[in-house]
Amino acid sequence: MAAGVGAALYENWTDVPGLMTGDPGADPGARVIPAVSYAQMRVLAQNGAQVLHPDCLEPVARAGIPTRIRCTMMPDAPGTIIGK
Repeated sequence: MAAGVGAALYENWTDVPGLMTGDPGADPGARVIPAVSYAQMRVLAQNGAQVLHPDCLEPVARAGIPTRIRCTMMPDAPGTIIGK
């Protein structure tokens, strides 16, 4: 959809403040990772990171559209940007 409308950014709103260094439910010290590449996120998603499904990144990566993971409960938090 983002590629089809020529979006400059795709935002994926979820229940966590971004890609975390660990499971925030199990690790109270988990921190938000500010930025990763499409390739890094794909590997993380394929290996269990549940913030994004591995297949959802291919269309935006192919179109060169950065993706930002944002939290619906913390809309002012910067989240994680996924890009080149």
